[in-house]
Amino acid sequence: MHFHPHQDLHRERERDLRAELEATVALRHAHLRRSAERRERRASRLATQLATLRRATLRTP
Repeated sequence: MHFHPHQDLHRERERDLRAELEATVALRHAHLRRSAERRERRASRLATQLATLRRATLRTP
């Protein structure tokens, strides 16, 4: 039997908050991962452009 219904409420509230926190953290991680992937693609593209430019510069007398 439940002698302390308010404890059940607290437990439910805690579970809800924990679920909300986990969802928020998951979203944040997904966002950070996408940002990192974008930065890596940009860095790769810049490195390629730089290498191309360097080769062109070396070929120039």
